[in-house]
Amino acid sequence: MKKLLTILCLVLLVSCSEPPRLVQSGDLVTREGLYFEKFSDEPFTGIEVGFHGNKSVQLKEKTNYKDGKRHSLSEGYFENGQLNYKENYKNGLRDGLWEYFDENGQLQPGSPRCYRKDVVVKMSYCED
Repeated sequence: MKKLLTILCLVLLVSCSEPPRLVQSGDLVTREGLYFEKFSDEPFTGIEVGFHGNKSVQLKEKTNYKDGKRHSLSEGYFENGQLNYKENYKNGLRDGLWEYFDENGQLQPGSPRCYRKDVVVKMSYCED
């Protein structure tokens, strides 16, 4: 019974959490190295998305932010929908695996790279 109550509380807590804030490219501005929504004094936390062309629904890029800094995975896409890049950030610094691809989905020369605190620590292989 105790286990069931704990699980029920966890499910309730997760279901009540607020979904991440979503903005389009161009809705963020940079001030003193931090990202803010236009007309806001609060550093942005959420996801910025960009699309190819004016009326396109084809995703161009998706970037996560936490407290005004890039944080977690950032992805970019070619117009054909193929993955262009995957970049990882931690508190605004490059951290983790970075991969770049061509329009056919093949890794580009010099990719992947592994960063720790904004410094390349390894080329072509990265442990998380």
